[in-house]
Amino acid sequence: MADKNKLLWALIMAGGNGTRLWPLSTPKKPKQFLDLSESNLFQKNKTKISKENLLEQTIERVKGIIPNERILIAGSSNHRKLIQKSSRGIPKSNLIFEPESRNTATTICLASHLIKEIDSNAIMTVLPSDHYIGNLSLFRRILNKGTQYAKEDKIITLGIEPTSPEVGFGYIEKGNKIFTSKTINTHEIKSFKEKPVLKQAQSFLKSKRFLWNGGYFILKVSKGLEELKRFEPKIYAYTKEASFFLKKRNISKFNTVFKQCKKISFDHAIMEKTKDLIVISSNLEWNDLGSWASFDKIFKNDSNKNTWLVDKNTNIISENSQDLVIGTNKKFVIASDVKDLIIIEHGDGLLICRKSKANKIGIFANKMEKSFSKKIDKK
Repeated sequence: MADKNKLLWALIMAGGNGTRLWPLSTPKKPKQFLDLSESNLFQKNKTKISKENLLEQTIERVKGIIPNERILIAGSSNHRKLIQKSSRGIPKSNLIFEPESRNTATTICLASHLIKEIDSNAIMTVLPSDHYIGNLSLFRRILNKGTQYAKEDKIITLGIEPTSPEVGFGYIEKGNKIFTSKTINTHEIKSFKEKPVLKQAQSFLKSKRFLWNGGYFILKVSKGLEELKRFEPKIYAYTKEASFFLKKRNISKFNTVFKQCKKISFDHAIMEKTKDLIVISSNLEWNDLGSWASFDKIFKNDSNKNTWLVDKNTNIISENSQDLVIGTNKKFVIASDVKDLIIIEHGDGLLICRKSKANKIGIFANKMEKSFSKKIDKK
């Protein structure tokens, strides 16, 4: 592999419980560690399913332009073994195991301190570990383009061209155009918008001024630390101290200091306050796999927009039924006169909900987990 950009590092964020994909994704094994090709739910429709889990796919995605020694992976200490298993080839010293979740601002600040000790001129790209990306070459071109702007002390985020009025995403409002080509566009950022209600999301889509916020960043580590010190000085100080203990492998003191950081996203801590922002957008084939409703975007549907996540030998009869996502290991399935439903059967779990309400699944999955934990504790 030719190391074309010796300044570029990657931070892959492998935290999160992926509860909106319950019952397939659970706190013990969240979606970033799932090998979807192993599940019978995907045997009938495997055209875009890799045999690697989502974290492994993310690592491979950046390996083409960033060597292993410049890839950091951060996740929960509860998932230590899963992270280690998925990160073969990445130096052990590059794995960060967080004792508790403190959201993305703390993770990015900690990684920035660690990287700056090695290379004060380094540029870091920050990536979620649980997304699907179809066009690898375009994605790498975006990273390279973003690196050019980062050298000019800009903070770059990746915006996704919206294809529907999604209420589960944050939005970025485009400002003045900076650059355009057949595949990539760059704009100043006018504003960030929280997850909207449906009517507002429809307005965003119609205006063509808004992009989905993909949660990717590219920035100089020195620039990121400068902004974090300015807007979140306590996080800056705590993570600097925590990085010292982590390098010394004093995990007990690292954990103690890390827990003192408050929970806040990098978007709220920095992106909504700083002025040096650029958004890069493209027609990247992207899906955050954030809920079961999103699976109809990457899997083949039948003529009635039904997505069948079943074994390849499953017999299906569907009559007057539409907008379904059905996942089951049963050999025979009948759907008659139903619509807007998600029904997922996996392991000991059974999910039934409106497809249009799929974003609520995580709330109930968390309630289920807490209730189950209490019952276990009483035994």
